[in-house]
Amino acid sequence: MEYKTCLVLATALCFGFVCPQKDNRPPYACQCLMETSEREECGFTSENITAEQCTENECCFDASVPDVPWCFKPSGERASVTYARKTIPSQERKECGYQ
Repeated sequence: MEYKTCLVLATALCFGFVCPQKDNRPPYACQCLMETSEREECGFTSENITAEQCTENECCFDASVPDVPWCFKPSGERASVTYARKTIPSQERKECGYQ
């Protein structure tokens, strides 16, 4: 009986490593910086969702502007060199000593 219990526990533990759960990370702040006209609903009615519920579902939340989606899809762009090149004009960039 003890052997079966250990086998079941070991199997459950291994299954957790083989099939990782969704991590539900909130988006990076830079992914939520967009024009309000570009916001796309994230599948929830804005008035009925809290900031915590929204970010738990990997969406951005900003209730500061009325009549636009408050819970919206992130841009998909993460902080990267490519993102920086697209968003920061070349004349505003500063050399930091790295190539």
